[in-house]
Amino acid sequence: MRHVTAWKHSSTSPSQDPKYSTEQNSEFSEGFPARYWLPAFFFPQAFLITVLQDYGRSQGISTDALTFTHHVISDTTDVKDKEFSIIIQKKLNIVRRAFKGTDPTHVGVHVFGLFIEGARWNHKEKVLEDSLPCEICCDFPEIYFLPTKISTERSNASKQTEPELYTFECPVYQTPERSGILTAAGLSSNFLTSVYLSTKKPPSHWITMQVALLCEENEK
Repeated sequence: MRHVTAWKHSSTSPSQDPKYSTEQNSEFSEGFPARYWLPAFFFPQAFLITVLQDYGRSQGISTDALTFTHHVISDTTDVKDKEFSIIIQKKLNIVRRAFKGTDPTHVGVHVFGLFIEGARWNHKEKVLEDSLPCEICCDFPEIYFLPTKISTERSNASKQTEPELYTFECPVYQTPERSGILTAAGLSSNFLTSVYLSTKKPPSHWITMQVALLCEENEK
């Protein structure tokens, strides 16, 4: 967050640059982004930890007592990057999406730009489901990471939260290889975090299918 603040104050305001038109000014807003393109970070783990630290300081809660609650934003109105044929248009679309609806009082962060391998997201039913034929990897919707105080009750990811619904703890990796250096915590350096997704099938099914969220699309 500190680096974002430094960028905000050091960057030239569009209104001060004659190269920017009034129409272009209306597409961007000042302040922190409302959405973050997670694959753009060199060290995404640090970004997520910073979000927890920032919330913990504001609420007087230790970072060790915090975790994330995840909400998948099934919004089909956003234009996909693949519809843009020019690279610069893709980059502008990312910036517009990041600053769309900026709210300085917003808690948590919205992240986008992830891909899912081995499954797909059903926007209508808001659940995880099997991939389409011949589809290995596809885009995943925006995810809302909401800092939440860890409950004293022990949670069970395989337990049904609603009738006919389970929760799958989906791992997030930086690259499709999923391999990396083993850290002191016993996790791969390629591993970022876990996202809890609703599903009608038990978690064992998705574990067998080796489902994971990726920062890079698997094009093999």
